[in-house]
Amino acid sequence: MTDFQRQALTLAQEQTSPEWLTPLREQGAARWAAAAWPTRKTELWKYTPLTPLQNTCPSQWAVKPNGDWQQGIEPIEELDATRLVFINGQFSAEHSSALPEAVVRFADANAGQSELIKQHLGKPLYVLNVSTPEAEPAVSNQRLLMVLDDNSQAEVIEHFLSSAEQQNGFVNTLTEVVVGANAQVQHYRINLEQEDLLHVGGVHVDLH
Repeated sequence: MTDFQRQALTLAQEQTSPEWLTPLREQGAARWAAAAWPTRKTELWKYTPLTPLQNTCPSQWAVKPNGDWQQGIEPIEELDATRLVFINGQFSAEHSSALPEAVVRFADANAGQSELIKQHLGKPLYVLNVSTPEAEPAVSNQRLLMVLDDNSQAEVIEHFLSSAEQQNGFVNTLTEVVVGANAQVQHYRINLEQEDLLHVGGVHVDLH
């Protein structure tokens, strides 16, 4: 196990989450600990150098910034969409739209909603993710689950931005989409972060 893997496990143990997510988190931690770290000889990673990530090795969770963090941040204003804003991976109700009933945060899910999330786990929806630098390199883990019932339709925009300063963080994102029979989804990912911000992202779709 590399130093990065070991540090990631340590940080994961410090993170709080709803109790019903504990089994899934423990399963993920076990798979992470057992996974072999990819090298340039690993076919699926041969064109993705991981040395910058190993050298950074974040030692803390990113926190909401103080001061004028909005400098250089230009969200898409003219969208007719429900906006969800996450700053360094943390939801900001202050900068987000009022959430409709169809949009539920994991932390606020009721018993029925949490069962639906566990079963699948994760109008236009606009998810804005903002990153800012920390005093020490920090990590921001972000996860989005979209479940479309049969014959439903949705449009989702994921927008990744960073403040104008030099960045020193690591953003780790995962988007999971479950598309029911005869359902339609339009999914956009816009990445306009500073080039010195480390970003690893994945989109996985279960298509019926």
